[in-house]
Amino acid sequence: MKCNNCGTELNEGEKFCAVCGQPVNGDVPRIQDIPDAKTAPEKKKFFGSKMKIAIAVVCILALGVAAGAKVVSVIKRANMSDAEYYQSLEMKNRDRHAKALADYYDSVYGGLAKEQQGKKINMKIAVSDTVKSLVSLYGVDLSGVKDIELDIAAKKEGDTYSTIMKAGGNGQELITLKAQSDFGRQEGYVQIPELSKAYLHTSAEAFDGEGNAILSAANFGKIVPEAEDLKKIYERYTGIVIENAKNVEKAEKQSDCEAEGISQKADVYTVTMDGKEAVSLAGEFLKQLKDDNEIKGIIKRIDEEKCAEYEEELSDAIEDLEKSVDTEGFSGIMEVQAGNDEKIIGRNIKLEDGTGEEVVIRTLYPRDGEKFACEVSVEVDGKEYFHLHGKGTEKGGVINGDIAIDTVLSETDEDVLSKNVLMVALEDYDISKLDKGEASGTIIYSTEAVAELANYSLRVEMEGDKKEAKGTISILAGKEEFATIDMKVESDVDVDVEMPSGSDKVYETSDAEDMEAYQSELDIVPLLEKLQDVFRIDFGSLAGKYALAGGF
Repeated sequence: MKCNNCGTELNEGEKFCAVCGQPVNGDVPRIQDIPDAKTAPEKKKFFGSKMKIAIAVVCILALGVAAGAKVVSVIKRANMSDAEYYQSLEMKNRDRHAKALADYYDSVYGGLAKEQQGKKINMKIAVSDTVKSLVSLYGVDLSGVKDIELDIAAKKEGDTYSTIMKAGGNGQELITLKAQSDFGRQEGYVQIPELSKAYLHTSAEAFDGEGNAILSAANFGKIVPEAEDLKKIYERYTGIVIENAKNVEKAEKQSDCEAEGISQKADVYTVTMDGKEAVSLAGEFLKQLKDDNEIKGIIKRIDEEKCAEYEEELSDAIEDLEKSVDTEGFSGIMEVQAGNDEKIIGRNIKLEDGTGEEVVIRTLYPRDGEKFACEVSVEVDGKEYFHLHGKGTEKGGVINGDIAIDTVLSETDEDVLSKNVLMVALEDYDISKLDKGEASGTIIYSTEAVAELANYSLRVEMEGDKKEAKGTISILAGKEEFATIDMKVESDVDVDVEMPSGSDKVYETSDAEDMEAYQSELDIVPLLEKLQDVFRIDFGSLAGKYALAGGF
């Protein structure tokens, strides 16, 4: 039997020609009769081409969106005056900074206003053998002191604050202080069990009315401003300044924003303001301050009477400003540098008050890839009074670099600028989670301006998060560690402080007789004996030396 289409010899029973694939005897193939081996490659090939087309379309669309956004930005810029575009730049940068500051503030301080929170801090202090040798020259033997330890556990629950402080050393607890304050009732209790089982009681009345302000100030959870309020305040007043920047001119060519050898191309906008415009801006500021509910709310939480004084002083200032003010000779010029990414990287502000005095404030923050530099300076009549400068690298939020501050330490006729008053070295300092209140790495502080401290430095190492963090503070003499403080901070801890019952003695801190009675029952000898045993310090001999020297 042959194929009707191509004449190829076929085997008995074949329904399709193996050469041309046509059906034998004109049979119409059914779907189930088509071999899987023949259809599978076709489907795979068809699906693959579809995917390639889809991927290509997605890529084109993505590029189109990015390009479209750029085109919109260019069109928007072309339809704006220099002043309008400059104001939009300032607003964009302002909003970015406002969010970052608010997020950081809220993560660090926002929890203080929570109804319930607990925190524990452990500090272990150790000194080197060199320090012990130096102290021994004054007759104090610290050879038996391995370390001194301090534990502080505090918990807030509503208006009640409970605190337990424990001090010890060489692995042993020595003395404890327990305290509980009720800020709703404006009173508190304190007990030192190792010295006396009695309690000390204090209240607002004990301070002749001043205690109310003292205890209110201590109740930081009530007076800490909300992050959102601070954000509104920052945006409100920077907005006033930006909106009043109406005399703006853009330079035809870009300039270099340069500091510490790092340079970045930037557009330059020059903003000018005369005396009348400055007075108008100051008046707008003062009126806004007088009516600012967020600011008044913060002041009221601290002291309501101060808020009334605040409004009265602002009213007087507004009245004085509305009187004839001599603005002759005043001028303000600000040059602003914006990078190609529309981030502001430089400012140069020059102010003249009409008396011939000139103040110049300069800030520069150029970047070149991972490299960055910073410079901030203040000049008055051509003399520099402050200069911050530094450079380094930032990769993935991790900074390595050095910053130094030069400043005038004492006013003289020459006003000499002291170099390297404060030097800060950053080593693997991770700020990628700074908006969450977390940072890790090493910071080293030192100075070359004070001869006595030139060989010393302070090293701070930290790591962890808001739930648990640890760090070490070291005082270095050259490369030698003179003293170290190891710290550990834990959150969400519980603190149990027992309050006095009916059978416990309670002494009033405001009562002279009560305080005399309390002091008379303090049992200090056992504590001194334990200190002597733990640290191997002869307090009796030490007291005798001071007595002979006129120390007592």
